[in-house]
Amino acid sequence: MWLFAVISANANQVHKWSHQTCKENGCIVTFLQKIRLLQTPYHHAVHHTNPKNVRYCPITNFVNPLLDRLNLWSGIEWILARVIGLHRQPDTSLPNNGTAPAWLLLLRVQVAKQHAK
Repeated sequence: MWLFAVISANANQVHKWSHQTCKENGCIVTFLQKIRLLQTPYHHAVHHTNPKNVRYCPITNFVNPLLDRLNLWSGIEWILARVIGLHRQPDTSLPNNGTAPAWLLLLRVQVAKQHAK
């Protein structure tokens, strides 16, 4: 139980590890990912694919399938919308979904210019 409390308190760090390589994470974190106690990069990558509405729990591979099957996240969104009027914001990283921030548009122009050279 104490291990769960420590990991939960450091969820942002666990999330960061799911974006790093085995070498960056070191042998202990990599081992915990291999036994799936900590979320693996492969499992977490699904969260970053469109439409980005699953696998919100960044800690372990075990919890997300259950929470997704229960539609927990969409249920929470529904409650927030009904109770306090809070609605999901458009994800501007998805095509045709809201207006992209100015810095992103500038970055895309810079990248296009570099590729044109």
